[in-house]
Amino acid sequence: KNKSKDEFLNYHEMNEGSMTAAMKFLQILLNSSFIAKQEYLPLIIGQMMQLTLHHGICKESCAALGYLSFLLCEFEDFKESYHTGQLAILLLEKLQSKELLPQVYLAYFAGAGSYIRGVKF
Repeated sequence: KNKSKDEFLNYHEMNEGSMTAAMKFLQILLNSSFIAKQEYLPLIIGQMMQLTLHHGICKESCAALGYLSFLLCEFEDFKESYHTGQLAILLLEKLQSKELLPQVYLAYFAGAGSYIRGVKF
């Protein structure tokens, strides 16, 4: 698992302007969906992860991973949720995405972070 984590962290960065713009738009939708329409989260997260895997990592990939971590808790897959959340935080640090820190932490600690530490809301 550490190898796949390292491979993902060293994945090429997204450099296509249109794909970066799409990720920025999807990130805005992700924020709104988290608050108002969580039933859309799987669709938005799936699209963001698909763009990330096909075109490379970007700052918005951190948000997608953070919310994927939250979503995995819905399936009670707390172990993978925890690992995905940790990957989101590591990617955040690598890309120096300080502006997304609150968003990623919110998604992570609302999900896996609270379950792993035994805190339930």
